[in-house]
Amino acid sequence: MTAERCRYFRSKTMFVTGQRVETGGNENESPASAFCWCNHTMTEIGEDYRLVGLPDCSDPKRSCYQIV
Repeated sequence: MTAERCRYFRSKTMFVTGQRVETGGNENESPASAFCWCNHTMTEIGEDYRLVGLPDCSDPKRSCYQIV
């Protein structure tokens, strides 16, 4: 079972609708997944000075990880 993503994680795919681009079945490889940011810092770097990404921001061991 995977953990929920951090409440501050944002990505372009959360806001853009339309046709899905097939990438071979791996959602993490979609072109839009590269456009992620932390809604707390408003940058692509989290509060812990690490890059924002879905796998990283779903890790409860990350010091800035928060769920609702």
